[in-house]
Amino acid sequence: VSLRPRRSNQKSITYMAHGLKAGTLKHGHRKREPDKLKDETNKIAEDLLELSDRIPYSAVWQREQTVWRKFKKACRSASGGNDLAQLLAWLSLQIRPEAENNSWCGQSVEEFARQCKSCDTLDGVRVLMNTYEDKALNWKYLADLFSMERGEISKWKGDKEEEAGLP
Repeated sequence: VSLRPRRSNQKSITYMAHGLKAGTLKHGHRKREPDKLKDETNKIAEDLLELSDRIPYSAVWQREQTVWRKFKKACRSASGGNDLAQLLAWLSLQIRPEAENNSWCGQSVEEFARQCKSCDTLDGVRVLMNTYEDKALNWKYLADLFSMERGEISKWKGDKEEEAGLP
């Protein structure tokens, strides 16, 4: 194995075998334990995206795809609890009132926004997300909207197929 000199972060010369060896990664860094904080941040970000996917477009104020692509990108680049809490707060503001439970109004909404603003932990985000899912969203109404949207899409596809002369 040939060795080549390499400068480490401490400005001393270290030697490293060419190519990858067990226990090392490119650039001579030792393998580290997976970054649990980043993994948990990514998991909560994916859960937030999954929540947004369960909300039909007809239940939100912003329907442009570019807005939702930016939301997805922001979720995936979130660096911690505060970022995710702010994204959850933004998502909650996109939901039309008729898609929320009647009990979730006024004081509950204001308190939720305050909690999101001050939240800076991943556990806190998880609690806020569960609270919003369980107490705010009217899942029966949202399921009915999804069914209606699917029916409209099927009808639209059927109309297009008829126009094209397809069976």
